[in-house]
Amino acid sequence: MSFRFSPPSSLNRRSSMAVSPEAAGSAIRRPQLVTTRGKLRIIFESEIFMGRRLSHTDAVIVFTTIANEEEAVKLIRELLDRRLIACGTVQSGGRSIYRWEGKIADETEAILMLKTRSGCVEGLRRAFTELHPYKVPELLAIPVTGGLERYLGWINSETSLTLA
Repeated sequence: MSFRFSPPSSLNRRSSMAVSPEAAGSAIRRPQLVTTRGKLRIIFESEIFMGRRLSHTDAVIVFTTIANEEEAVKLIRELLDRRLIACGTVQSGGRSIYRWEGKIADETEAILMLKTRSGCVEGLRRAFTELHPYKVPELLAIPVTGGLERYLGWINSETSLTLA
């Protein structure tokens, strides 16, 4: 079997990491081919943190917005009770500018960053239909491509794949 791999041009430039690869320990300067559980993978420098390879995961970050911090906390607590998320972070003072019903709206909102795993997204969708006060709530699930093993394990242990 043979294949050709052309790294993006950004890999040819020196990275502006806070910790240099040399200081972090085992530096990976070019993509490396490795075998994990019988599968061939390409490891990039971005998958290295403090000299250690990041664990791969099914974790996702779900973004949503809501009118204010009080409603945000209420939603997060309900999602935690249902074990649909491991953590919810509220960032107050977000500003959303969007088109709604033919007009441009400009609103201050709280931004929520919900940490969960991909198997919980469907449960979150159902919960948003029931709990989220917006007619069309934002629910954007962004896959996490790697992370620290202990944190990723914590996300898995705090969420449930059973129907809520």
